[in-house]
Amino acid sequence: MKAFTPARLILLFFTAVYIVAAIIYVTKEGRFEFLIYAGIFALLFLAAFYIAVKYELPIWMLWLLSILGALHLAGGWVMVKGDVLYNLVLIPIPNWTGLTIWKYDQLVHPYGAAAVALISYALLARTTPLTRTFLFAAAFMIGNGAGALNEVVEFITKITVPHTDVGGYYNTALDLFFNMLGSIIGAALGLLIIRRKS
Repeated sequence: MKAFTPARLILLFFTAVYIVAAIIYVTKEGRFEFLIYAGIFALLFLAAFYIAVKYELPIWMLWLLSILGALHLAGGWVMVKGDVLYNLVLIPIPNWTGLTIWKYDQLVHPYGAAAVALISYALLARTTPLTRTFLFAAAFMIGNGAGALNEVVEFITKITVPHTDVGGYYNTALDLFFNMLGSIIGAALGLLIIRRKS
């Protein structure tokens, strides 16, 4: 199977352009913590690209990941009303906790977890004899695990890069909660739309 089809080359070009643009911008602005995120995402995307080609996953799944990278990097370097896009309140939802919901950050987290869970479901459906119930459970846990790993990266960045603002305890807890919701959605979508490869 040919790895670098025109459609995949367009995807790689799109992804490379926004990663390079983000690196140039944050370097110029001195916000070096986002270099860590850009580097990690680039490596993970290349690994996902290799796996998708090897196991013949549909290209739209890679587009889900590429869009996730664009949303994530934009959240950290696009400024709106004097603050990063991640802190933008999309729809203010009153709640008894006093926490700010629903922000851009709380859109990206469930989207990312859903994408990872859906792709994991598809990959496991092609490579394992797991039942659909176990595929759902495994995809859900992988989506949650990826979200938790992202929080670990944020924590490491917080304690190693000066003046990094990734939020405190409540931010982490909300991120984990929205990751869980996204993982449920992604695994459920896998259950509904993914069929085993004959």
